[in-house]
Amino acid sequence: MDFAAMKPADLRGLIRKGELTGPTTGMCNGYAQGNLVVLPKALAWDFLLFCQRNPKACPLLEVADAGERTFAQFGKGSDIATDIPRYRVYEHGELTGEYTDVSKFFEERNDLVSFLIGCSFSFESELLEAGIPVRQIEEGVNVPMYNTNIPCTPAGVFSGNMVVSMRPIPASTGECRTGRSRRQLPLQRACPACTVCRCKSVSRKPSASMIWLTRITAMP
Repeated sequence: MDFAAMKPADLRGLIRKGELTGPTTGMCNGYAQGNLVVLPKALAWDFLLFCQRNPKACPLLEVADAGERTFAQFGKGSDIATDIPRYRVYEHGELTGEYTDVSKFFEERNDLVSFLIGCSFSFESELLEAGIPVRQIEEGVNVPMYNTNIPCTPAGVFSGNMVVSMRPIPASTGECRTGRSRRQLPLQRACPACTVCRCKSVSRKPSASMIWLTRITAMP
């Protein structure tokens, strides 16, 4: 199956049926991909401020209304609770489970707010078109990620250092082509300390609420 040429709605359909549960790197070329964070409404304002203060770490694409299970602008017809390959749920700062369907959480409460955040998978098709290999696609694994000592600007209960992802690039390819890809995709992360990287997400102070950090499939 040619996942790279697949339309986002078709790929989400496979995920919804449980036929795809892994990373979406190398899929739906030409479309933006995103990360999903779901929080109780009581924490949503703090996280919105965190995204605004740290646009390289959390480039915000869309915020759904409380209780909504779709991203109307970037994923019309999507279901936030079923269209993600795999979800991680954190409570009190601890990972409490992994799921392929989190409908029960939306059914148990109506105050969950979903955030769609830009993902570096979006620019990988640009790298491939420029003749730059993407190793994790070649090897069929997830992108390598690293903790850094670069602090994000705190907002309310949210704070932490930046996490980046890395693509090894042969020296013979030259830097100008990767720089062009960054400029063409302003909503994807581009850390000034690196040629090509993805400044991912953050940690947060423990609380009684839960946060979902996961990958959402490509959005049209």
